[in-house]
Amino acid sequence: MRWLLIFILLFLNEFVNAEPRYALLIANQDYPTTDEQDVNIFGDLDNPVQEMQELAKVLLNYQFNVTMAANIDSSAMSKVINQFVSQLQDGDVGLLYYAGHGVQVEENNYLIPVNTNFADVTDVKRDAYLAQSAIDKLSRSSARVKLVFLDSCRNHLPVKDKSREFNKRGFAKMDAKGVVISYGAALGESAGDEITYTSQLIQAIQTHPNEPIEVVLSEAQTLTYRKTGKRQTPWYEKGMVGEFCFGICGKKSTSEDELEQLRRENKLLRQLRQQLRQQQMVSVQTPTVGTPIPPVQRVKKPVKKPVQRVNELVKKPVQRVNELVKKPVQRDKKPVKKPVQRVKKPVKNQVPDALF
Repeated sequence: MRWLLIFILLFLNEFVNAEPRYALLIANQDYPTTDEQDVNIFGDLDNPVQEMQELAKVLLNYQFNVTMAANIDSSAMSKVINQFVSQLQDGDVGLLYYAGHGVQVEENNYLIPVNTNFADVTDVKRDAYLAQSAIDKLSRSSARVKLVFLDSCRNHLPVKDKSREFNKRGFAKMDAKGVVISYGAALGESAGDEITYTSQLIQAIQTHPNEPIEVVLSEAQTLTYRKTGKRQTPWYEKGMVGEFCFGICGKKSTSEDELEQLRRENKLLRQLRQQLRQQQMVSVQTPTVGTPIPPVQRVKKPVKKPVQRVNELVKKPVQRVNELVKKPVQRDKKPVKKPVQRVKKPVKNQVPDALF
């Protein structure tokens, strides 16, 4: 049964995405309303949660295990990001997405949580989530592919006098070692809330599922630039080595029926992997007497032993024959020498007796 599972896994790997895929999607839009005495420089947004849900549907079609978090505070944001990164293992694909307010303060980029009032820059530095922290954690993970999408830097800051404290618009460049980072707007630029980068990203993924990630991001960049009347230009950088496609790299575009078949095969593949993993755990942790020997070992042991025994039986008679042959040869030589010495002695003694 175990060997059958392995064979099926190898067969299905040729047709489905073999790598485990995980996505964490975060969207914040319900920022606190304030009165005259309580100021919050970040206002409500209209689209992040809905667009997060639409992106989740697309990622599920391409075998991602999706976790969504909507309207969360800084503590919850830190918790879900830590949980997401901790589950990534060798060969996995990890995708982190954030939509909502985001600002740059002193060359550092912050993601703005809900349930907190931000009156000024000091509040942001104290209570917002540092974007570089999430990227660093993802970068240190052992995942093969690490993707980050930031549809933030929204220009909806209702308290205009307070927003002047943010002297630089948009995000600053971040260290992206081993990570693909895609920004909703170019560095130093803000993004609108009417035509969003996420909607264009979804279209690009569906148009180019079997092409490298660079093609998808370039298409999303072009679509956003055109739809916003050249006001917004998304930007990305690839710090990752290797290739990644949302679908199957190099494969022709798939129809809905083919996608459904792909989903069924991928589900079967995960089930088979789970069964194989359980069998391996049982064989290692609870060995029993009389456990069958794997087929490879059964073949090797009987073949080696008969060959050794035959060699021993062949060698022993040959040695005995040699010993028997050698011993008679040595016995014949000794009696020939002794009679020659006995004849010589009496000849010497008889000559003096004859003279007298």
